[in-house]
Amino acid sequence: MVYKMKKLQIQSHQKYMKKILIITSITIVCLLVIYKYITWSKLQKQIFDENFDRAEQYYEERNYTEAIDYYKKALSIKSNNYIVNESIGRCYFKLKDYPSALPYCKKALKIQSNYGANFNVGQCYYLLKDYNSALPYFIKAWWFESNTYEVNSRIGSCYYELEDYHSAISYYAKALEIDPKEHWIYYSIGWCYHKLEDDHTAIQWVKKVLEIDPNNYEACMNIGISYDNLKEYYFAIHYFKKALDIEPNSDTANYRIGLSYYELEKYPTALPYLQEAAKSGNEKAQELLKEIEDEP
Repeated sequence: MVYKMKKLQIQSHQKYMKKILIITSITIVCLLVIYKYITWSKLQKQIFDENFDRAEQYYEERNYTEAIDYYKKALSIKSNNYIVNESIGRCYFKLKDYPSALPYCKKALKIQSNYGANFNVGQCYYLLKDYNSALPYFIKAWWFESNTYEVNSRIGSCYYELEDYHSAISYYAKALEIDPKEHWIYYSIGWCYHKLEDDHTAIQWVKKVLEIDPNNYEACMNIGISYDNLKEYYFAIHYFKKALDIEPNSDTANYRIGLSYYELEKYPTALPYLQEAAKSGNEKAQELLKEIEDEP
């Protein structure tokens, strides 16, 4: 009986020691796995940091192609890193490769929706001339930060391209409140009114551009076009000639001066301007010259 008891005790002790051994072995394995994971994580972080820092250096040097390569190496370690995705998109922007920028900008937006991420996606679509797709992202950016010149002007430009000129004017006006010195906005509002066939208002807005930048060729041309639409040809000629002074080789300005004189039936005066435009390959000028030749 005593022997059996001792035997049971020995067997029980052996089982206990076996369990202890198993637990100890598992613990050692777990610790080794944790140690390897920590070591691997540290190594991965080190590799990530090295690639990211190298990419940033290349970006500062404006070597965007090399920067992209190193950002992508960093991205292979942390694929859901907002900054890396945004940075790759930014590099493609600099290279004007907007189709390549778009998926990275979208990935950054998926990771973190904020003003910049929404604006960048909108900007990709805008520069790809997909204004319908751009507009919702710019509007989302506007909800994050409504008081910025860039987003209000971009929304205005989208509406302009989509021929919603009243909405365009509204957002251009908001941009103008933020930066009254930005002459491009005066020009854009004026051209919206021109598209709405309100050339009197268009002229008043575009003239504000000349107050800021007296040698703005586009402003002179567009004021001239609005006066031409109003059949105020002498005023039109004045601004077209001003545009020609700014850009003496402009076939468009020469053609427009010739056309205005033609409308006034001053054909001999129109001829030299039309001839100059025709020499530069202006097809409208060439057609008008033929009409003048056929005049009785």
